[in-house]
Amino acid sequence: MKKSKLLACLAMAGVLAIGAGTYAIFSDKTVERNNIFTIGTGIDGEIFEPNWEGTEEKGVEYRPDSTISKDPQIKNNSDAESAYIGIQLRYSLPKDAYVTYSNNNDKQYKSNAEVLKDLGYNNEEEYIKALTAETEFNLTLDKFTAATTKNGKEVEGYWVPLKNGDVTVPNSYMYVGDNGKALAVEHGMLTEPIFKEVKIVKDIDIKDMMPFEIHVQGYLVQSTEGINAAEELTNLMNAK
Repeated sequence: MKKSKLLACLAMAGVLAIGAGTYAIFSDKTVERNNIFTIGTGIDGEIFEPNWEGTEEKGVEYRPDSTISKDPQIKNNSDAESAYIGIQLRYSLPKDAYVTYSNNNDKQYKSNAEVLKDLGYNNEEEYIKALTAETEFNLTLDKFTAATTKNGKEVEGYWVPLKNGDVTVPNSYMYVGDNGKALAVEHGMLTEPIFKEVKIVKDIDIKDMMPFEIHVQGYLVQSTEGINAAEELTNLMNAK
């Protein structure tokens, strides 16, 4: 009797061992798929001044009551994206502008600041804006008519002073449509020029004239839905 009981126990142990060894977890795996992410070209812009006769190395001569052709406009060169566009102007004198003034007046000045002080101006920008006070900016829709140029097709619009909230950004402008809101300029399209010429005032003595520079830089921001164009353009300009 003891022997038979022992065999029964062993048999039962064997059954339990077989049951645990055949327990299975169901599983599977998918076919591998490769997703490749490449870098897009993003936003790309270019500035044109079709009628400007000067170069980076050589400027254009001016005199009292003269008009100089200069017509800055921005092209959206992005492959597919439309963009909101801004322009910022900077006015400056060459570092040695005081030499010209010294020679014209038979005096010796050591800096541009000394000349500006004698002329009654606080800074270079103030002096240059006084010289070019008759220049007209394209700040209304009917000032210029959009056209097709050698550099591309212009989008009908106009420039307004750039305001970020209640703050006007100095010497900065944003391109807008006829509703006065930021205009999404499609890829391959041009803004109209912010001005077409720089006019020199009549009532200036030639002895009071110095060479000067007007620097123009364009800014483009992708026209994503819900974006605050003025805020983003301001941030971009301040990031330089």
